[in-house]
Amino acid sequence: MAERRVSLSLVREAWNRWVRPDYQPEPAWRWTWNPPLQRLADAQLLWPTEYQWPPAAKWLFHLKHALSRLIPVETAPIDQSDCEGVARVVLCPRGRNSQPRAIMIFDYSDYADRINHSALKSSVVYFKFQYHPDHADDPRIVPGGYYPNSPWLYRHLVPLRALRDRQQWRFDVHGRFGLRYRADLRRRAIDLLTHQNRFRYEGGAKLIRHYEFLEELAVSKVAIDLPGNGDLCFRLIDQLALGVTVVRPRSPVRLPEPLVNGVHVVECAEDGSDLVETCARLLEDEPTRQRIGQAAREYHDRFLHRDQLARYVLHHVLERL
Repeated sequence: MAERRVSLSLVREAWNRWVRPDYQPEPAWRWTWNPPLQRLADAQLLWPTEYQWPPAAKWLFHLKHALSRLIPVETAPIDQSDCEGVARVVLCPRGRNSQPRAIMIFDYSDYADRINHSALKSSVVYFKFQYHPDHADDPRIVPGGYYPNSPWLYRHLVPLRALRDRQQWRFDVHGRFGLRYRADLRRRAIDLLTHQNRFRYEGGAKLIRHYEFLEELAVSKVAIDLPGNGDLCFRLIDQLALGVTVVRPRSPVRLPEPLVNGVHVVECAEDGSDLVETCARLLEDEPTRQRIGQAAREYHDRFLHRDQLARYVLHHVLERL
């Protein structure tokens, strides 16, 4: 019943926005990276039929989908035996038995300090999702961006944004976290947020379906992002995409374009000790909160949308060929 209620509300919101005379469609895309795609006119990507870690398929799906809109992508039994924490993808001419032109590695490991050197050896470019500045010594290793963990975000992005733009807030601060990773930090944050009386908090340690989580975000003024097994988490991508004002601890991990404190997100102490105070300050300053939320949405569209990241990937590959 809950699934039907959420789905119907999203459909209803999309329909209402569509028939209203003041409805404005999504702004035209401005491509951040413009690789010379004509150089790939006779090329294709060979994508692995299986990953060394099968759950990686959930978010590498987004990259594969976006790349397939720019270049033919064919699944093939590519050797992944030495690919712990990474996936090997091959760029080659079209046709059977084609010789590789370039090998690229997508490192989805949560550990920012680890590089799969065996996979790196044969690669032209190595996209590290949890990229630490210490990797800058090797020019082949570049920030890999980050992706949602399900297709729900992109399927419902337009109606979710429309719902948020109505500003009919149900919650002041949203923060929902599982306790499998960084349980100490997350429990402390939940405890601080639960036992304060300065604003309405929604969240806790109970996990819900992804589309329900997205709908909660859409009606929250502020959202909290905390690290999990890695510094970057899926919820950050969801929050930025919807244009929520995000409060998160400082982190050295980098995306293709750095997130700027006070512009795209608001940083708090690494231990979350000032979490309540930071959220309360944002709730009292609506112009700043609205500005940061809008900048977060624009940041996602320019640097994190899967269609932008597909061009980013091809930009780096072609630059090194």
